[in-house]
Amino acid sequence: MRTPYVVGDFARNGNFYGRGELLNEFLNTHHRCICLLGNRRIGKTSLLRRLEKESSDVALYLNLQRAPNGDLKRMVRALEREIGRKVGQHPALNSIRFGKKKDICEAIEIIADTAEKLGFNILMLWDEAEVLLDLNDDYLQCLRSALQDHERIRTIITGTNRLNELYNRGTRWATSSFLLGFHIEYMPIFSNSEAEDLVCQVNNPEGRIQVDPELMDEILATTGKHPFLIQHLCSLLFQPEGRLRPINDSDLVVTGQLASFFLNDYNNLSDTERKIVGRIAQKGHCTASELHLLLEFHSEKANWHLNTLEKLGMVFREGDNYRIANAFFRKWLEAEGYGKDLERNIQRDTENNIKSKIRGLVAKGEIREAVRLAREESEKRQDSERRDEITLLSSQYEKVTKEWKNGRIHINDYNMQINRIEEGLLDLIEKME
Repeated sequence: MRTPYVVGDFARNGNFYGRGELLNEFLNTHHRCICLLGNRRIGKTSLLRRLEKESSDVALYLNLQRAPNGDLKRMVRALEREIGRKVGQHPALNSIRFGKKKDICEAIEIIADTAEKLGFNILMLWDEAEVLLDLNDDYLQCLRSALQDHERIRTIITGTNRLNELYNRGTRWATSSFLLGFHIEYMPIFSNSEAEDLVCQVNNPEGRIQVDPELMDEILATTGKHPFLIQHLCSLLFQPEGRLRPINDSDLVVTGQLASFFLNDYNNLSDTERKIVGRIAQKGHCTASELHLLLEFHSEKANWHLNTLEKLGMVFREGDNYRIANAFFRKWLEAEGYGKDLERNIQRDTENNIKSKIRGLVAKGEIREAVRLAREESEKRQDSERRDEITLLSSQYEKVTKEWKNGRIHINDYNMQINRIEEGLLDLIEKME
């Protein structure tokens, strides 16, 4: 028997396991726009492809990686190719003509008008939506309107936790932020039954894989019921006679591919979430109260971040304790030093990410807090020149804000001056040694 475990590609046909509840929700939901968040290799693409197959609507799948750096022309071309691919299944699509339109918003309007005229519905399935972060604010606002304002169009976008930045981008918009109006879902790890079906390959035409009950428990505990890690580990354990052998230490080596995924997932966490993961890795397990005391978090803040980490499949709750969700991620954290010397790594992360913190505050429009943090950092570095320049920018910010609130300047002038202040602050931060 050949190995039935799929490592690398998205799951097709009989290789697709689980996700029944999520599929049912997305196929029957009243939400017109959904944002599905999840770490790399959790199965987002596989789910979109399954929705494409099962939806009664005209499903248009678009991998936004084909439009790097937010290339709008490539987005339109990719959408044209997808429509051409689906014409055989849905002849009504043959009525759609973009002509020389090279604007994705205009292309969506044309699709919506055609769907309304001919009476069919469109399900937009946009994968790797981090590309949208490369679009400017004006275009994001246009795209939000194009996707959300048409009764005949439903949209599901997928990406990592980075997509939350789209909330921050809209804090200064006169209109709502891009994700406002999107129903946010997290792609969960598998349930016990889903994980067991995947391990045993119940859809395999050559027959189920034989797995001892004790080994099954060990596989689920080792992988944390993460679908990709299950496939990875089981592909190592598979024997040609159709059974899985016991796990040995060499099976738990963190390969370069796994390390790359974990690094990507880790980098997408906030500073607070990284500290929580580091503390749990160091101690083996922690309660929310312990994290509150040790890292000086407010309990509500700790609980919120723990909930996010649990949804991302990076930690799991066992009674009152939280643990790292799987053995591979735990071993990677230990190899990187995050489980051995937390204080050193917190300091290292703080030093490496202070600029990112300030950039994040600026992106959210929290200029006062960004200035405060920048001034503190300049004082720590004993950089009096930068401190004075930051103080000047702070004075300019307070002045222009007061003038806008008193109606002395127009909103456009206010935004222009605020943008200059933000650019000046970010430039100063980059120059800090």
